[in-house]
Amino acid sequence: MLTEEALQTLEHFHLVIDPEAANVYLEARRPYFRVRGRPVTEEQAFDILRRTNIPPTHDMRMERHPWKDLVYCSGFLDNSWFRCFPQGWVLPDGTVGMNGISGIKYPYLDEIACEIIPVEFAFPYLDLVIAMTDWNEAPDYAWDALSEDDEVFEQEDYPDFLENIVFGIWLHDNTVELMAPERAREKYAEYNRLYGGPNEEIFKAFYYESRGLYPVDCAYLKRMIRSHGLDPEEVLAGYEWGPMGLQRKESFYLSAGRPPAAPNLENC
Repeated sequence: MLTEEALQTLEHFHLVIDPEAANVYLEARRPYFRVRGRPVTEEQAFDILRRTNIPPTHDMRMERHPWKDLVYCSGFLDNSWFRCFPQGWVLPDGTVGMNGISGIKYPYLDEIACEIIPVEFAFPYLDLVIAMTDWNEAPDYAWDALSEDDEVFEQEDYPDFLENIVFGIWLHDNTVELMAPERAREKYAEYNRLYGGPNEEIFKAFYYESRGLYPVDCAYLKRMIRSHGLDPEEVLAGYEWGPMGLQRKESFYLSAGRPPAAPNLENC
């Protein structure tokens, strides 16, 4: 049953579809896209992350230590900050943005809408743009250069991104707008100018992994676990925060060439 708050939100929810957008068909298997948005507060960022970040352990995704009120958008707006390949569209400081590829193969308009609407419904204060291309993970010239430059995907040097936007999604004011190419390009250019920031490198898919960086730590994870009414010491027993994020203790020590030790969460 919907809560009174949810019903009030639904009453004021709007879905706007440009006529031209209704006919958009993406031929790429996994379209490349970019997100740019107005920053949120740190508390809003925490609420988004605790509800959208993929639970980092099997037990947190299953019945033993279930997380509550989760909002998944596995096609586009994923947060996965605790794994060996950290990436997401919200940072703990409230920064909003990312570059990514669709988790849905050959996405249809209705699939995209069904993925995005629950996110705006859950977080109506969001104000962000998703600009999609019909590139399959990367432009053709990047694929062509891959044999000679294995870092071409990591660099994401795509100067013609703007002109190759074929579809856009604008989340704002409890509204989801599906935009045709021209308006999508204009809105993305505006939001990239306003919110792209001086260092757009942080939005690139390989930015954190290639530098061994994590914008979150184990203390942040413990706070998230407590917000779901769970005991971090119990949930994280047998896990350790290592150079590849949260790992089972056996995996961490075996990868380091050392025998496993007794569980110790002093650094986690």
